[in-house]
Amino acid sequence: MNDFEWEQLLQWIQEGNVEQAVFKLYEIYEDVSNNPDHHSNENKHRFYKFFGEVLFESGEYHRAISMFKIAQSLEFSEEIDYLIQQAFIEPNIPEFEMNYIENLKVLKLPVDGKEFSELLYYLIPTEVENQYYFYNKKTKEINDAFTLFETKASCYKKNEFDSFSSFLYVEKFEIGNSLSAVSSIAKEQRECFVLIEEEDKFLATLQGGCNAQLKHLTLFLSYHSMKSFFELRTNYIPRNIISFSTEIKKSQEYIQYIHNYRRTSLSKNRENVLLSICIPSYNRGHRALENVIHLLSSSYDYELEVVVSNNGSQNDTSCFYSEIEACTDSRITYTELHKNEGFYGNLVNVCKKATGKFLLLLSDEDSVDLITLEKIISFLRSEPDLAIVKSSTTKQSKFEEIVTSPGTESIYQFMLTSNYMSGIIFNKEILVEKQVIEKVETIHLSGNEATLHYPHMCWELLMCEYGAVYSTSLQLVNEGIPEKMEAENIKIINKRGEVSQYATIESRLEQHRGFFEVINSMEISNDEEIMGKMYKKLCDKTFWLIYISLEYFYKKFTSQEELLEIIDEVHRYCSDSHYLKHFSDHNEVMRSNGVWRENLKKYVLQLS
Repeated sequence: MNDFEWEQLLQWIQEGNVEQAVFKLYEIYEDVSNNPDHHSNENKHRFYKFFGEVLFESGEYHRAISMFKIAQSLEFSEEIDYLIQQAFIEPNIPEFEMNYIENLKVLKLPVDGKEFSELLYYLIPTEVENQYYFYNKKTKEINDAFTLFETKASCYKKNEFDSFSSFLYVEKFEIGNSLSAVSSIAKEQRECFVLIEEEDKFLATLQGGCNAQLKHLTLFLSYHSMKSFFELRTNYIPRNIISFSTEIKKSQEYIQYIHNYRRTSLSKNRENVLLSICIPSYNRGHRALENVIHLLSSSYDYELEVVVSNNGSQNDTSCFYSEIEACTDSRITYTELHKNEGFYGNLVNVCKKATGKFLLLLSDEDSVDLITLEKIISFLRSEPDLAIVKSSTTKQSKFEEIVTSPGTESIYQFMLTSNYMSGIIFNKEILVEKQVIEKVETIHLSGNEATLHYPHMCWELLMCEYGAVYSTSLQLVNEGIPEKMEAENIKIINKRGEVSQYATIESRLEQHRGFFEVINSMEISNDEEIMGKMYKKLCDKTFWLIYISLEYFYKKFTSQEELLEIIDEVHRYCSDSHYLKHFSDHNEVMRSNGVWRENLKKYVLQLS
C-alpha cells in the first residue's frame, strides 16, 4: 500500500465513505495475501492493523480480529493488545468465569479441572454467534478461531467396531459432534467418552456458554488419564472410535493396551460382567479347553466371563482341566467338584460361581459364534429386565423372533422347549431374587428325575412366571459332534439293546412326574384352567420324548407288539387321575392324549 492509497483511504473514512474504503482495503488485502514477498513486514503489519481498526469501527468484529491476528504475528502491537483486552475480554470475564464454573460442575472428569484464573486462554467473542478466537494470556497471541459446540458434517477418521461397545470421540479440543450424538448413544444404553488432545484450549472453550448435555460425557484430558480410568474402573471399553479433527491410531493403541491389561490383570474384577458363559463339563477336558481358547479370542474383557465347572472328572482328559485352571486370563473362572455330583449338581455349581447379570448355558461339546455373540450382548444390555433369552443353535433349537410377557403368555409359548441346554440365557438377578435355584433344589432333594436330567428346563418354567421371555432366530451356538456316552449313563434294556439312561421309557415317565411336581409348585398353578393347559403341554412333551426314544433306540431291538404296548402304557400314565384331579376340565387333555396314542401307533405299524 503506497502513500497515495494510504492518504486516499484516510480521506474516504474522514468523509464517511467507509464502505468505499473497505472495498479498496479488500482489494489491497488480496494483493498482499497473494504477493506477500512484495511487501515488507512493517508495511504488512501497518496494513493489517489499519484494516482491523476499520472493520472494528464498522462492527465487523470477526474479520477485524482476523486482521489483528495477522498483524500481531508480524509485529506485536501494545495498541492492538490493549484494544482486544478492553473491548472483548475484560467486559466478558465475569460471564466467562460463571460459564466455566457451571460447565465444570456438570462435566464428568476423572480429575478436577483447573481454576478459572489458571486457564491459559481467554476467549475473544465476535458478533457471529458461538464464534470465538483464543487469546493466549502468557504470550498475548491471538490464536485460531473456532465455533463453540460446532457439529461437523463428516468424520475425519473412524473405527466402528461393533454394535455393543461404547463410543470414544477423539478430538483436539472441540466436542460439538460428541454432544450432538450423546442422546442417541444414551438411548442404546451405551456410554460416550471424549478424549481431548489439547487440554488448555478445551478448558478455555467452557467459558463460551453453558451446555447441559455435557453431563452425559465422560472426558479425558490426556491419554494417560484415559488409561488410568479404565485400569481402575469396570466401565466397558469404548471400541467405537470417531474423530472429526485428528488421527485415531494412538487412541486405538491405547484401547488395545487397556484390553490386554484387563485380560492379564491378577485381580479378576467381576463388578460389571454382563454375560457369564457357563460350561458344565465332565470327562471332556479337551473339549472344554478348546471351548475356552475359542471364547478367549473374543475382543471383550470385563463384559464377559467364562466359567468352567469340572464335575470330578477321572479320565485321561484331566490334564486339560489343569490347563484351564492354570490360565492367567482374568476372564476365566475355573471350579472343580471333588466327586461327580451329576449334571444337576454341576450345572448348579457353575451358575452359582458365575457373576454376570446374564448366564449363557453351554455344553462343552458346543461353541459360541463370536459374531452373533456381539449382537446378543448388545441386545442384553438394551433389555436388562428380560428373564430369559432363547437363542437358536445350528440343529436342535430353532426359534423365531418372539417376545412374551411374564406369566401365562411366556409359559404357554416356551414351557419345556429347552431340551437342548446350549443357548438358553437366564437373567441371574431374577434367578437369585426369586430363589429359583433354591425352589427347584427343594424338589430335587425329594428324588425328582426331571430336575436330575433337565434342571435348566425346571428353572425355565419358574422364570417364565417371573419375567418376559425373548426368543431369536440368531444362531448363537454351533453344535459340536457328540462324544460317546459314558458307560455309567447307559442302560441295557431286556439284555437286547443300549439306551441312554435319560431316554428309557421308565425315565421318561418319571420325568413326566417330575415336571408335574415342578408345575404344581408354581404360584400360577392354583388356577385350574391354567393348570389344565400346562398339563396338556406336559403331556405333549412326554409323548414327543417317547417318540424320540422309540425312533433312536427302542425300534432297533423291540418287537412291534412291545412298542404298541409301550404306547398304551404311556397313554394310561399321562391320563391317570393322579394328574387329572388337579383340574376339572379333562376333555382337551384326553382328546390330545388320544391323538398322540393313535399317531404313535400308526408310526409303529409302518416300521418294517
